[in-house]
Amino acid sequence: MKNRIFLVSNMYPSRKDPGYGIFVKNFERHAEKNGFVIVDKAVIEGKGISISQKVFKYIFFYYAIIAKGLRGDYDMIYAHYITHSALPLLLLRLVVNKPIVLNAHGDDVMTTSRVQHALQIVVKRLLKYTNLLVVPSNFFARKVRELYQIDERKIQVSPSGGVDTNLFSPFRKEIQDKVVIGYVSRIEESKGWRTFIKAISKLQHDPTYQNRFKALVVGDGSDKLKLLDELELSGLQLFVSYKGFIEQQKLPDVLNELDVLVFPTLLYESLGLVGLEAMACGVPVIGSRRGGLTDYIRESVNGFYIDPDDQEELYRKLVGFLSLSLAERKTLQANARSTALQYSSDTVSQALMTRLQTI
Repeated sequence: MKNRIFLVSNMYPSRKDPGYGIFVKNFERHAEKNGFVIVDKAVIEGKGISISQKVFKYIFFYYAIIAKGLRGDYDMIYAHYITHSALPLLLLRLVVNKPIVLNAHGDDVMTTSRVQHALQIVVKRLLKYTNLLVVPSNFFARKVRELYQIDERKIQVSPSGGVDTNLFSPFRKEIQDKVVIGYVSRIEESKGWRTFIKAISKLQHDPTYQNRFKALVVGDGSDKLKLLDELELSGLQLFVSYKGFIEQQKLPDVLNELDVLVFPTLLYESLGLVGLEAMACGVPVIGSRRGGLTDYIRESVNGFYIDPDDQEELYRKLVGFLSLSLAERKTLQANARSTALQYSSDTVSQALMTRLQTI
């Protein structure tokens, strides 16, 4: 079996940033568990702080791809993110004829910067030599077919490493007096935290529902201070508990406190893994009708959809959830867990590794 992998990624965990690119580390672990060997790596460990530091990291990263790639002591190249390493990989492919697997993660397909957009010319050229393109959801499978006119037989849907359904599992669960509504994401404008707060504010000012819920916000980001200011200005600090950043191993404890997760992202999420992690804990999801979320949310079955940045629709969906009977809520919980089991990390990784063995 051709099982020796040269791993390439511009994101990889470091001691200082253990969660940075953790999905790459998880891929590495699952690959080795299934008989593959990571013989070498060209990666960027941790986040760059300044622009000059980021430039230095990328220069070294590009050099490492070519220098290590020229050794040729591997059976295939597996690269995460298709734009960030496209140029050196294309140059390497002109010299070394080895199978290439590219793993897209969302924003490298739905480009958000001028640099990424400019690199699409190189990406399209590299894809001609690519043996397999891995994407995180059916939504992005459709997108890459549209953008790159790539043969669907060269596309593998692999949902971001899947969910550890042993770690993320229901263990609370007594129905509480007050419904607990949660937001678990980065505190960034693009993640829709304002939509969440405005809908919660409207709910709190509704006499019918104001004493029937409480809310949790989990996460960190550049808008943290704006969030805290907004809570104070709107008088919500007594009704919305801000818990800050919670590490992955402790996240199931928080998710099990929730009755419903709100995922109001404005982005085309590659998959929206936190939504599946919540579902694995038996928590239905109210999420944006966009990107990878459309792969797993089923309206009124395991959650509900809202249009991005629509606080009125989110308010209505929250009112609808608060109006559900106990039996209806339990059905949503069971369906959410059942959905998440289809995305278990063992199932997802085994399918990907089986496909890699055919290259």
